[in-house]
Amino acid sequence: MVRSLPSTAYPSTGSTVGSSRLDPPTVLVRGPSIRLSTSTSLGWTDLTVERHRVAPGDKVETAISDVVICLASGPHGSYGERRNARGMWMPYSREPGSVYVFGEGSLPPFRNLVEEELTVSFVGRSFVDGIIEEAGGNVRTRNRSDGVPDDAIVRLVLLLEAEAVSGGLSGRLYMDHLAHALVLRLLSVPARRHEEPSAGSSRLPRPRLRRVLERIDSALHTDLDLKTLAAESSYSRNHFIRMFRASTGYTPHQYVLHRRVQTAQAMLRDRSRQLIEIALACGFSSHAHFSRMFRQVMGVTPSEYRRNL
Repeated sequence: MVRSLPSTAYPSTGSTVGSSRLDPPTVLVRGPSIRLSTSTSLGWTDLTVERHRVAPGDKVETAISDVVICLASGPHGSYGERRNARGMWMPYSREPGSVYVFGEGSLPPFRNLVEEELTVSFVGRSFVDGIIEEAGGNVRTRNRSDGVPDDAIVRLVLLLEAEAVSGGLSGRLYMDHLAHALVLRLLSVPARRHEEPSAGSSRLPRPRLRRVLERIDSALHTDLDLKTLAAESSYSRNHFIRMFRASTGYTPHQYVLHRRVQTAQAMLRDRSRQLIEIALACGFSSHAHFSRMFRQVMGVTPSEYRRNL
């Protein structure tokens, strides 16, 4: 859900993942479609991602205030017509993996002549502007209507889509990390802005690192987010991510996951505690999530680990 979109942007259609009926037109796809997945129920305030199977037809020009990323995510290509800068309709073909970015003005009109599958993401303008400010204010999003593949954008969009399909299983911090990386890629921030700070400042100062780590440990059971942890360090998100990794060897999301697993290891020694109780106390959303993440880090499930103690 993007705050700056009008309330009609995401109508309540009652559709579900895998629905076989057509949704009414939305800002996302501007025409009837089968909505295959959506993040709109997850409370993501900075980004919305949906996959649609879009019916053939005309898509009218639509004003936007946020950044829109359109990924041709189906297994097959598609073709149709789109209007160029001179107002003339020209043929187009879309290959799987084609990426289109619109961050200025409007979504251009087009007509698809065959059914196509699109993953469409809205990134909130205030979120983008915040990252631009952190990057020094000398960059901006640029429209990309050529459909040139971009492996990094494709990977990040598909990871966000998978997280939406899972119901936000990995938590807010993971989504924040992906969204932040996606915006940096969209901005094409010059390499010098990604350079590590000088040797004297490449790591978080110990008092600030300690403050962040204490905040993480005190809130492992909650849905931590990147903005909160960066604020605890008193650095921007850009600097915090780099300096935290230099200090710990982990991204914030990776570190939190490992701390949750370490805490769970200690709790598993108390055989009177049920696995679901341990899972929730360590910030995992369910027994299945706990088992999957624990096995990812430790190579065994929590039950197997407990049996081997």
